[in-house]
Amino acid sequence: MRIGILTDIHGDIDTMRRVLDRLEALRVDRVVCLGDLVVHGPDPNAVVDYFRNHPEIPVVQGNHDIGATIDDHALDSLHFFSTDSRANTLAARAALSAENKAYLATLPMAIQEDPVYFTHASPGNPFAILRHPERLAEAFDRLPCPIMIAGHTHRTRIHHWPQGKTVWCSDHPADTGTWVHELVQGDRYIINVGCTAQLKFDIYPPVCAVWEPENLRLEFSQLADLR
Repeated sequence: MRIGILTDIHGDIDTMRRVLDRLEALRVDRVVCLGDLVVHGPDPNAVVDYFRNHPEIPVVQGNHDIGATIDDHALDSLHFFSTDSRANTLAARAALSAENKAYLATLPMAIQEDPVYFTHASPGNPFAILRHPERLAEAFDRLPCPIMIAGHTHRTRIHHWPQGKTVWCSDHPADTGTWVHELVQGDRYIINVGCTAQLKFDIYPPVCAVWEPENLRLEFSQLADLR
């Protein structure tokens, strides 16, 4: 089984189509999307329409999907990374159709397919940024299975916790087109795919991934021609 993974589309329908084309060329059997369908990009309804019309693609709920569907009182309680982020969230909420808001509001926080836990950012918290050791340790402790595959930070990154050892982190350079990571049976991992969107704040090309659960093999594919 080859499972294609994309994440963080942010209303960028054109790049999303290119990434889906790449996954098709990589001969995946099915696709999983790790959230943040909307906010920041110009086509939130087109992106959500696509996934509503393709129910065979499971989607988890991202932090921006939540922000674009909740009321003003709840929105005011959220932490935004910038004033632009809040403004873009309000714009997406105003643009989205009622049907698409309802779809986003009912997305699950996670999809568990042992040995993998697919989610947007961290177990039970789609807003978490897993950079500091204590945050990573908390996330590893909460994982219901050995491997988490997520998005959210727009950075392709692998946090590996070998048995009896400390966490180490592997970043991949922006000029790498395709690379493969073979996971170790019994070790724990928190893996960030990267992102799809190519908006003004995205400094790396879009990245998608192919997960082979039978082989514990993860292949990353970067669309470098889109930068």
